[in-house]
Formats: sequence, C-alpha cells, structure tokens
Amino acid sequence: MAHGNPEGQLRAWLSASAGAVEFAIGNADIPELREDPNIRLSGISDARSGLLPGNEVEAYVAKADLDRIRADCFLVPAGRGRRANVVLRVVDKLPDEVPAIFSAMDLAERPGSREQSAADSIIRSVLAH
Repeated sequence: MAHGNPEGQLRAWLSASAGAVEFAIGNADIPELREDPNIRLSGISDARSGLLPGNEVEAYVAKADLDRIRADCFLVPAGRGRRANVVLRVVDKLPDEVPAIFSAMDLAERPGSREQSAADSIIRSVLAH
C-alpha cells in the first residue's frame, strides 16, 4: 500500500500470470464475444475499470475453450495489417470471476494514462479493504 507505483510493482510480480493472445475481430462480432459465458472480462473490458472499452475486448479464457471461441466469434490472429482489438489471456482453469487485482494488472500492462490511472484506482481500492 505504501508503494509509490503500485501498478508497476504488481506488473513486476505478476508478469507471467497468463499467456495473452491477440486477435482481430469485426466490430459487429464484439457484443457476441463480450456475452460469451466462457470468457471473463478483464482490464479495459471490466466494468470495475470505469473505462469504456469501445471496440475492444480483454478477457480470460480457458485453454480448452480457446479454439471454439476463435471459430464461433471469427477471431483472426492479429498482425500483418490486422490491429489487435481482442486480447485473450489463456488460463488452465477459468475462474468464476476475475479478481480485481488481476484486472488492474491487465490494465497496468497498457501504455495509456487512462488505463494506468484505472489500474491504480482498482489497486488502491483493493488494498483499502
């Protein structure tokens, strides 16, 4: 709690928590992906961030569900002219809910000041309780 840069400290501690895979998806398919019961929204897509995710999705997904979700939601690997607007963090077992501190860590990995501020706010909220 006394650390001057809590999001940076968490990023250092938890940098290897889940492998992130980046995809591109059509804007029309984003609402369906956000509603998929086999993902858990995190980072910019987490309501606790207070941010509007726009046409982006950030979430956790179980390794066993990744291929089905890729096919069902028409996810295409990002790169080669395709900007990533979906970040899926692949885990062995999907939690019932993404812990707030993980969502904050995901936000802290983003370069924007809004995201850094949201990460800091979530971290301080967690530490205050």
